[in-house]
Amino acid sequence: MSAEAVQSASPQTGSGVPVLARDELRSLVVAWTLKMKADGILPEKVLIAVKTLARDTMAPSAVPSDYDAQLRQELLADASQLCIDTYFNTTGSKRAD
Repeated sequence: MSAEAVQSASPQTGSGVPVLARDELRSLVVAWTLKMKADGILPEKVLIAVKTLARDTMAPSAVPSDYDAQLRQELLADASQLCIDTYFNTTGSKRAD
């Protein structure tokens, strides 16, 4: 399914991000963070890797044009916080949708 189809078919969060996309992002960040932690990678390197992946994935050329810079920044912040929370097994720091 194309990004445009996902966006038009998915319910939106308060930020305008399709719920499906945000849920998939969360699942990927958690899985990747746990894998790297299990492999003994230091938390700062895990965070850099997650931020790099998220930034590259959300580059203007990779997402629909209506995903503006502020939205990409918000998703990057969400991915970063989720990475930290997951690595250190913390709760309560997630941003509300």
